[in-house]
Amino acid sequence: MNDWDFRFWIRRFFVLPLISVDFLHEAIEIIIAEMPIDDQKIIEFLNYFNSQWLIGKYSPRLWNHHRSDKRRTNNDLEGFHSSLNNSNLKMHSRVDDMIDFLKTQDCCTRDTYLKINNNQLKKNFPKKEIDKNLKIELCHEEFDRKEISFEEYFSKLTTFKLSPYESILENSDEVSFLIDQQITEPGEESISNNFKKEKLINYFKNINFFESLQAKLNTPVVKDLKNKSTIPNDNIFLSNQKTNQKEENQLKFKSKIGRPTGSKNKKNLKEEIIQSKKRRLNSNDSNLKNNSSESENNLESQQQFQEKKQQQFIQDNEPLNETNNFMLNENAWLSSSHIDHALDFIDSNFNQLFSDSRINFVRTWEVEKWVREKKLIHDDPNVDQIFILNANNNHWFVLTNINPINQLYFYDSYGQIVNRRWFMYDSTNNQLNSKAISPIFKIIYPDYPNYAVNMVEVVQQNGSNDCGLFALAFVYAIASKKDPKALKFDQLNMRYNYNLFIKSGFLFEFKSEEIKKDEKIYPLNVPIF
Repeated sequence: MNDWDFRFWIRRFFVLPLISVDFLHEAIEIIIAEMPIDDQKIIEFLNYFNSQWLIGKYSPRLWNHHRSDKRRTNNDLEGFHSSLNNSNLKMHSRVDDMIDFLKTQDCCTRDTYLKINNNQLKKNFPKKEIDKNLKIELCHEEFDRKEISFEEYFSKLTTFKLSPYESILENSDEVSFLIDQQITEPGEESISNNFKKEKLINYFKNINFFESLQAKLNTPVVKDLKNKSTIPNDNIFLSNQKTNQKEENQLKFKSKIGRPTGSKNKKNLKEEIIQSKKRRLNSNDSNLKNNSSESENNLESQQQFQEKKQQQFIQDNEPLNETNNFMLNENAWLSSSHIDHALDFIDSNFNQLFSDSRINFVRTWEVEKWVREKKLIHDDPNVDQIFILNANNNHWFVLTNINPINQLYFYDSYGQIVNRRWFMYDSTNNQLNSKAISPIFKIIYPDYPNYAVNMVEVVQQNGSNDCGLFALAFVYAIASKKDPKALKFDQLNMRYNYNLFIKSGFLFEFKSEEIKKDEKIYPLNVPIF
């Protein structure tokens, strides 16, 4: 199990749920071709995997998670069952004890539900999980764009999966397969009619995934293996390539799993391993170079991979294909999902933990929820806020209480900022769009008949399709403590910059140049009705 190639081969099975079922047959072919040793246990495991998870009762579509936003584990259910086993309930509990336990669970569930409903409980996903999912999506994008072959795609996904399970396999002293644990399949009568969906029907039953394995099993070497309880010393591998390396793998595997090795003791076994290493070092130099390059590619860290891809994206001037729902074509208009996706990144990039100066980037879904529920919001004048609002369902603009020019504020005796102003940044400089602010001010200032807002004149956009991109550029500039009105943005580069963000997961600052422009601010009174 200390052999890296064998561990890498094991991870191949872990990656199968991340691959589209359309390429499942190709993935199985690669797994069989790279089978490191010809052990009977491994053959039995492959047969079990085929009969249980490929052509059995359960369709691979049930366990496939390619491009799936759903959860990939059942850890919460297993955690509940574990707490149930560790509770004070006995195997045959009394009725009153069971009722008390159910009451306690009901209170906990209600409390959690109310907290979630009142936005008091927000699940923060670990940054490690977010980065891992991002790298998996990047790998999907590469393959969809035909930038890499399926073999490279499969290997990269396996490399991403290698690290999280490294400690599990390295700490195990034996290779244990779950083939002895027979899984009882439910009868036809136990399946409810509500679950008779298309995904439950296994359309893969007629596919022979292990045709290549059956061809290998018909070789004289494997036939002789089936009739013996020990592993042959010679000619047990299916491939003639890298013979010396595989001899070493065989010796390591036999010493690890404790299978009989004839009359050879541990000392002789170590000598054989050393000799096999010497033979491998004296082999063809070209093969050694290929092996080393493959190992380097497989062991490349995820961080280096992302940095290289970002550099490649910057140098790549070819048009981007539309393989992702968030990718923008030449005339696409940004939706609220595009806006919120970018705000999520800007929020995480500029708001550092435990920082005194934090900006509240209000998502569009939050605004819609406030307006829909008519929920009153306490306006804290000390909090910097940025909104991206929609006017007439066809235009995006920015509303903020941050003045990028004058950061000097006056405070009252209670430590609150006095006479803080609101600013509006509209790429079309249309004062009529300020009417869209009314529902927000109605929530923040319910006792005011109207409220003042200052529209800052900016360099106007060309056309009408890039208002969302300009709004994001204004937000990025304000968060960077720059004045949007003194910047002339490169409109031709905006769409490419956003698509680059979708591909790489990093939103670069929108290209712009500083200009000398007279400050023009138009005070407007927004009626609150």
